[in-house]
Amino acid sequence: MVSMALQDSIEDVIKVSIKIMTIKLAVQKREFLLVQVYAPDSSYPDEEYENFCQQIQMLLTTTKYPTEVIIMGDLNARIGKESKARSAVCVKFAYECQNERGQYLLDFCEMNGLVIPSTFYK
Repeated sequence: MVSMALQDSIEDVIKVSIKIMTIKLAVQKREFLLVQVYAPDSSYPDEEYENFCQQIQMLLTTTKYPTEVIIMGDLNARIGKESKARSAVCVKFAYECQNERGQYLLDFCEMNGLVIPSTFYK
């Protein structure tokens, strides 16, 4: 759902897959691409998770800048405190344990210049 206040700002809505949807907004002379996701959880094969990330990568690659990109939803990855996290991607408030998808997500964010804001807050 989109707030009634933003409905006139919607330029495009695209269902990329059953797990990815985008909304392009133009707000106060700025463009935003909201990417709502629900990643395959650990019961799915790693290949499916990688395909999911490749779909997001394709969105990022084809997005015309200076669009601000916000990826939100459930990425089903745990970023651990003891990970190889870089301060530009992730700060200290992460899960105690990291899974493989957590490292994959950290690498993905670093490669695309993204940050994980939920790790900035306690």
